[in-house]
Amino acid sequence: MLNIQLPTNIEKIENKIINSEALWKKGIKNGSMKAGRSIQKRVTTLLSSGSRSGRKYRGLPNRSSAPGENPRTQSGRLARSVYYNSGVNQFSVGATEDHATYLTEGTKRMEARPHKNLPFFELAIEQEEKNTEEYLTKGVKDEIC
Repeated sequence: MLNIQLPTNIEKIENKIINSEALWKKGIKNGSMKAGRSIQKRVTTLLSSGSRSGRKYRGLPNRSSAPGENPRTQSGRLARSVYYNSGVNQFSVGATEDHATYLTEGTKRMEARPHKNLPFFELAIEQEEKNTEEYLTKGVKDEIC
């Protein structure tokens, strides 16, 4: 008679298989939250680092950005308004400050402030793409394995 010894953690493995969809979703959500924080940090770094060649207005602490440059932090309101929403089926980043739209899209009196034809949010997402993939993969792997 053949006697097969099952691993002692077989119930744990069975539960993971039964709950695999929930574990995948939880892993994706955890990974996307980490990616969101990373993108949020990247946006605030883009706003506060580097030099700008635009006009220096009286009363503002920093030289403003010129067309084609990332916006430059003046009051910090824009950087503080950067947010992310993440979930299993959606992911978004943005800013609640009204002038974020003006900086990204421009106005009748001001050109947009994209870097290499990318608005600064898209630039941050592009720069964080590899990290985002790693966060999502690690999030799923941590839940499934």
